[in-house]
Amino acid sequence: MAIHRLSASLLLLIVASMAIAASIVGDFRKMDVYDEHLRQSLSHLERQMDNRLNMNTIHRIAKIRQAEYQIVSGIKYRATFEFGETDCLKSDHRDIESCQFTGYNMICHAITLEKAWLKQSSLVEFFCDN
Repeated sequence: MAIHRLSASLLLLIVASMAIAASIVGDFRKMDVYDEHLRQSLSHLERQMDNRLNMNTIHRIAKIRQAEYQIVSGIKYRATFEFGETDCLKSDHRDIESCQFTGYNMICHAITLEKAWLKQSSLVEFFCDN
């Protein structure tokens, strides 16, 4: 009888630990907003995000506020950031690095998927609060 209880307890422990592990694997995890891979992934997609805005001026990432990553078939990044309006028009053909921020920032959210071995970065989701 004691062996049966021990087996049942052991089985319960194994099932509980598997449930905990299943909820952790694949979950989003917080990351440093200054992480270079995150910044590169977002900057590669900055123009795509800007083109989704129905505005005449160019917007650029001014500050990343929060970021998380998830290991999938690549790395999925989920970020909240300030998308700042610049003094450049989308019709300009200047180097966007020379565009100066005007001080008006929108709070935006993006999910990107990075597949480094394919040298691919794609925009999965993008929207702004304002």
